[in-house]
Amino acid sequence: MLARIGNLIITDAPTGAEQTLPRLLTATPGPHRATPFVSLSQEEASQRAGFTVLVPRDVPEKEWEAMYKPSWGTPKKVTWDIFEIPNGMVVRCECYRWHSLDILQLDLRNVGGEEFPIGDADVLEVTVRGQTGYWIEEAATRFIGGGGSALHLTQDDIVWQLGHNNILTWEEGGIVYVIMADDELSLEDNLTVAECLAP
Repeated sequence: MLARIGNLIITDAPTGAEQTLPRLLTATPGPHRATPFVSLSQEEASQRAGFTVLVPRDVPEKEWEAMYKPSWGTPKKVTWDIFEIPNGMVVRCECYRWHSLDILQLDLRNVGGEEFPIGDADVLEVTVRGQTGYWIEEAATRFIGGGGSALHLTQDDIVWQLGHNNILTWEEGGIVYVIMADDELSLEDNLTVAECLAP
């Protein structure tokens, strides 16, 4: 065990993505069927979850966003969708102009312990919204598919590799929060989103 936030146990076991990649690389491509996800309103999500689901409000524009905004660009708008997951909800958020992130909100109070493997990623103790939390850098938690021509890419052409996320996690009011963002978003960027979470 590397760290513990409520009943979320952070371990150095291989991530799900690391365990799955060998099978993915040797699998025979088949027809792709997208799983339908139903987006919930904040009120619906809170009723289903049994706790108030928080969403990011008024995330300020960062200097690096404003610097590269074209003169004809539209004003920055923070948008989100909320989906049900085991033990809670995930808020999929477009908080920054070119980067999206997932904010998992998990009620693990009646769960003996849920493991959260991060492989060999680095862990740093930080303060989040006045609570002890952890910043995890470069955890191999997702896949990136590449290869072939963008115009003629088929399932057979895709070469899968590991993608990395930066993760910020803390517990507040009995609920465990896990922000999973791409590895270009810094600790400061993630803390900004955390501070903007509201009912």
